[in-house]
Amino acid sequence: MLVVVCTALTSCGVVPPTLMGMCHEKLGQYQNAIDDFTKAISLDPNQAENYYSRACQYTKLRQYKQAIDDYNKCISLNPKYAAAYGWRGSIYDTLGQYQKAVDDYNQWINLEPTNAAAYQRRGNVYTAAGLCWKAVDDCSTAIKLDPKFALAYATRAIAYKYLNKQDWAQSDKDMATKLGYKP
Repeated sequence: MLVVVCTALTSCGVVPPTLMGMCHEKLGQYQNAIDDFTKAISLDPNQAENYYSRACQYTKLRQYKQAIDDYNKCISLNPKYAAAYGWRGSIYDTLGQYQKAVDDYNQWINLEPTNAAAYQRRGNVYTAAGLCWKAVDDCSTAIKLDPKFALAYATRAIAYKYLNKQDWAQSDKDMATKLGYKP
C-alpha cells in the first residue's frame, strides 16, 4: 500500500521535498531521495532531520564520507539526535575506526540508556577490537533490556568464543538461533 501511495505522490510533482525523499527511500531510489533531501536542506538549512535523512541515504549507498559529513551537521544542529550517533558509529565500525565508533555509541547510550541496540553495537565493536569481556558486559546489558534480542546473544557468543568459553558460546548461539537469528 505504501509503495502505491509513494508511486502516486512521486508522479504528482507538488509534494514537499522531505516527503518526496521519504517516498523515494521507500521505493529504494536512494539517489532520488538524496536529491530530495538536498532540496529540503536548501529550503531550511537548520533542520537537523533533513541532514540525518540524507545521511541515511548516503549510508545505504556506502558513500561514507558524505554520510559522516551529514551526520556531523545533524549533530551540530541537534546534539541530542541519538540516532545520528548510532549510524555514524556504525560507519566508523565498518571502516575499522573502533575508537570513534565506541565514542559515538557511548554518546548514543548517554542519550538513550535503555536502547538495547546501542549496547549490542558497542559490544560488537569491543569484540572486533579484542576487548571481549567488555563485549560480554555490553551484550549482557542489551539482553537484560531486551531478553528476546537475538543479535545480542549472537554477538555475545562470538565474544565468548574468543575468550575460550565454548560452552557459554554454544549456549548463546543456540538461544540466538531459537530467537530467529540467522548468520
